[in-house]
Amino acid sequence: TGALLSGFITDSQAAADETINLTQRAADMASVFNTSVPDALNAVQAAIRGESEPIRRFGVLLDDASVRARAVELGLAASTKEVGLQEKAMARLDLIYEQTAKTQGDFINTRGSIANQQKTLGAQLEDTKAKIGEALAPAMQSLLALSAELLPLFEDFGVQLAGVISKTEALVGPIRFLVDALNDLQGQQQLVTESGREVD
Repeated sequence: TGALLSGFITDSQAAADETINLTQRAADMASVFNTSVPDALNAVQAAIRGESEPIRRFGVLLDDASVRARAVELGLAASTKEVGLQEKAMARLDLIYEQTAKTQGDFINTRGSIANQQKTLGAQLEDTKAKIGEALAPAMQSLLALSAELLPLFEDFGVQLAGVISKTEALVGPIRFLVDALNDLQGQQQLVTESGREVD
């Protein structure tokens, strides 16, 4: 929202303040129309960009003629023909505030309702997750850096292990032949011993 507003509000502090105001209004709209704050805020953002359909369900109508006329009323252009994109965005914002004025303060006034308590809890959970993510970010960066350093070592180990396995497989045949030969020799020795006992 801040990035969108900074496109036509040049003063950074004014854009930041307007972002807060617009978010609060979106919260009020969400409270009245029983939807989520991000949903209402997305509709507001779309309306500022010129997409009027999403915000209609919140009771806001933004046709081109009304937008141009409001821009002239605000002194942003001398005539409706001279209204540009930036002037239209400012006019849409003003019309949004005007047409949603009836919702102002509803979120605070009905904060005890189950729906708004759930929205507040959801927002707090999102804030908590963001804070946890920020706290863990340095550790994750260190872990990723360490993983990047260890990866070549594991690759080298894998190559060496593959070589050892290959050499071991090559020795299996001769070792098996030797074991079989020793077993045969042992078997023959037992036969000779048993034959000698029979003769005695």
